[in-house]
Formats: sequence, C-alpha cells, structure tokens
Amino acid sequence: MHNSPDSFSKLIQERDRFLLTGHENPDGDCVGAEIALFHLLRDLGKEVVIVNPDALGASFGFLSEHTPFSHVRGPDIVPDFDVAVLLDCCQLSRVGKLSALIEERGSVVAVVDHHVGSEHGDGMVNYVDHTAAATGLMIHRLYRHLDRPLSRVAAEGVFLSLVSDTGWFRFSNTDAEVLRLSSELVEA
Repeated sequence: MHNSPDSFSKLIQERDRFLLTGHENPDGDCVGAEIALFHLLRDLGKEVVIVNPDALGASFGFLSEHTPFSHVRGPDIVPDFDVAVLLDCCQLSRVGKLSALIEERGSVVAVVDHHVGSEHGDGMVNYVDHTAAATGLMIHRLYRHLDRPLSRVAAEGVFLSLVSDTGWFRFSNTDAEVLRLSSELVEA
C-alpha cells in the first residue's frame, strides 16, 4: 500500500499535462474525485482534461456547469497528455477504449484509488489507501499535503465522493475522518 501522497505530488510538480479518467459508468466517487483533482491541477497551472469511457449519468449533469467533462465517442481526439491518472480504479482494462490510447501515447500511468489490491494495478505511480472511505477523500488529503485551498466546486466533488461511497453515511466505512471532513465541506 502506498498511502502517502508524496510520489503522486512529486509527479504533479514535475509534469504539466494531465488526462483524468475513471472506470466505465463512472459513479459518484469517481466523478467527485475527478472534479476535485481537476480543480487542484488547474490551480497549480497545469493543463488538464477529464475524459471518461462513458458519459456522465443524468443525475450528474449539473456537475458540468463548473467542470468540463467529456467521454470517448469513437474517434475523438484527446489532447496530448504526459500523465494519465486513473481515479477509483487501477487497471487500464477498466477505462474502456481509452486504454489503447493511453498505451499508444506511452504516458505515465498514475493510480489514485482506495480499493484493496490497487497497488498491484497498472500504475507506474500509485497513491493507494484501502482504509480511505473514498477516492475523493484521498484527493482532499492531497490538497492538504500540497497546502492548497479547497474551492467550493472542489469541495462539492469531495462531498459527492464521500456520500456516494459511504451510502450517505450508512456504510461501515463512515468513520470519524469522514464525518469531520463532511462538516468542513458543508461549511465550504
């Protein structure tokens, strides 16, 4: 397990162009983590795009008001990127048609995930913590690690991640960190 954001934050500082993606049929944790990381990278002056294997579900449509999302629709041209970040999954096979493009471009593959075994996925750089309730929680930790303020939009993304993967605080992964952070996010 690589639960320190050190190597991932070093990668962020060394590279300039990022592709953020997640698993097919992205859920709230995947999408929320993408939102939070997108805004962190933009705040750091990086070029960043979010391209998912599938379109956002109708219930997530409102999120594109502040964050640009796209998805692979066949021969789409994805801008150049130095790093492909897999969020809420660890294997290129989970990102559908994007896997071939990522492999073809030969970019660095980074994984940010909270699922058991993710450190054994396709990431060259891994930020994995299977004790974290959600991937979005890990992105929030990255904000703190880099001493960056969390914008209102990024806070909304982290909150979406938390409520999605804790079942609105009903699941056993709802711990003290989740509840403290949720309070902070609501205030934001």
